[in-house]
Amino acid sequence: MRRFLATVLARAGFKVRAVESGKEALESYQAKKAALVILDVCMPEMDGLETLQALRAMDPKVKVIGMSGMGPGAATLFLKMMGMVGAFATLEKPFTPEAFLKTVQKALGLTQEPIAVPPN
Repeated sequence: MRRFLATVLARAGFKVRAVESGKEALESYQAKKAALVILDVCMPEMDGLETLQALRAMDPKVKVIGMSGMGPGAATLFLKMMGMVGAFATLEKPFTPEAFLKTVQKALGLTQEPIAVPPN
């Protein structure tokens, strides 16, 4: 999934650093901040929730998208917890590449939402 999403992002023109574990994510972010961090709930060494908490302690303004495919009940619970800890958005697997890119663009402020103009 990591390689697939990195490819989706790279093809969309984003610079990507893909790491395998929560520990590597923290080391990578500490070495060079990223505009957005995408975390899976299930990762080696540190889960996504622990990693998110450590990132927020390091940088309270970090933007994070959390994702999970742990199954209907568990995924919903963990993603809700990630939202409570400060994830900008969460995605439950499976999701489409289009939905993923739309969430990334929204997190980075790259989408233009239509502005409703009141009638005169």
